Amino acid sequence: MKSTAIIIILLGLLGFLAYTNPSMDQYGDFLKDEISDEVGQGGTVEKTLGRLIGGLAGGVLTTATTRTDYLFLSVYETDLGTGELKCLGIVNNFFVLEEPESGN
Repeated sequence: MKSTAIIIILLGLLGFLAYTNPSMDQYGDFLKDEISDEVGQGGTVEKTLGRLIGGLAGGVLTTATTRTDYLFLSVYETDLGTGELKCLGIVNNFFVLEEPESGN
């Protein structure tokens, strides 16, 4: 009886992870939001410009992205030209695993 409950819980957890595995569209929205936040720090003009640039860049960057789908999670690798951005998508969230080195 105890092992049946554990199996049911485990299957439920795996089903939840598969259901909440984020899509490429969600990754594009994530990129758009990140770029908008980064560019739009400042006054009203900067925020408006940040939203505009973020929307355009998010769409363009998804075409330079490779998604590796592991059913329960996905790894997104975006070629930025100067380096690669690698993110983990799990439970409808994204976590940056690797950022390109800044050229400072």
